Amino acid sequence: MKNALITYCSKTGFTRRYAEWLAEELRLPLLPVEQATAETWRANDSIIHGGGVYAGVVRGLERVKRGIADKPGKRLVVFAVGATPATEEYRQTIWKDNFSSEERRSIPLFYLSGGMDFARLTLPDKLLISLFYGLLALKPGKKPNGMPAKRASYDLSDRANLQPLIAYLKKMR
Repeated sequence: MKNALITYCSKTGFTRRYAEWLAEELRLPLLPVEQATAETWRANDSIIHGGGVYAGVVRGLERVKRGIADKPGKRLVVFAVGATPATEEYRQTIWKDNFSSEERRSIPLFYLSGGMDFARLTLPDKLLISLFYGLLALKPGKKPNGMPAKRASYDLSDRANLQPLIAYLKKMR
């Protein structure tokens, strides 16, 4: 891939880990999306963006979309990383919640299981998670998409999860 860049937005480190693995595998530069400038978007033909999923939103994605909006011919590929185990149904939900129908025709989305690191979450994040689990408790027999107990940190990230994304990106070259 000529003039390609990997950007990422990571809160607890799972997305950053995947972005680093991807950059290493493809020998591409890596940049936290917060550090991207107008020149960043101009200088790169392809952007591979990774963002953690929080409340159904892929972090940093809107910033990338705004950055390349007036630059025709830019190629965007997105990988979302979340605490929920990877299923096609969940990937479709994230895709529909973050992309217009027009964007879904041209922007591929890959979903990668990350994890939960309670030590790195802010107090508001912890409160939201507690609220989420509390609401689920009102529904007998329901557990949030196979996630473990609300106070347990866990790590589902695995370098092998990147293989479909890597194969796709290598075909783009």
